[in-house]
Amino acid sequence: MKGEKTLKILEMLEISARNMGQLIDAMTSGYEESYRKLRTMQPTHDAPLTNQLRKRWQERQRARVFLNYLKEDGLIKLEKNNVVITARGGIRLGGLRDKIRQAPTRPDYQPSPGVGVVLVIFDVPEKQKRKRVWLRAALKQLGFQMVQKSVWFGKVKIPNNFLEDLRKHKIMDCVEIFAITKTGSLKRV
Repeated sequence: MKGEKTLKILEMLEISARNMGQLIDAMTSGYEESYRKLRTMQPTHDAPLTNQLRKRWQERQRARVFLNYLKEDGLIKLEKNNVVITARGGIRLGGLRDKIRQAPTRPDYQPSPGVGVVLVIFDVPEKQKRKRVWLRAALKQLGFQMVQKSVWFGKVKIPNNFLEDLRKHKIMDCVEIFAITKTGSLKRV
């Protein structure tokens, strides 16, 4: 989920103001030594070791870039060699926590066969993309098949808790559910 890495680092800093040296050291220990070894190593039978050092160097580089991003974005700052969450960082931390709490939970429905064909058509706005992704996952778990990204069909009975979840996530108005008793032109069913 977007923002999880930022959330974890800000929460870690909120719990205890860590020494910048310790934080960077934990994320980047041995960076210079690894880089020096990488540059001086010649391709030999030690290729797995070279790849391992390269991966460690890349991971540390990503960590440094991410910390620099947080600093440039004004979410953290340095005060006497300590990393401190700024006021803006605190606001962002609260927003990320709310966003994660409001995110739809992973669907968990037990599919049961139905009598006729059920057609589900939805149009969830782009602003509610997570809810749209949740809806597709729920329909897939229930045993529906995709005709188009927002049109699904299946010979499945719709459980009541699925309808309750649609109401809870406030997307009931975006979803149309049809029961088809005669297949007519639906040849694939």
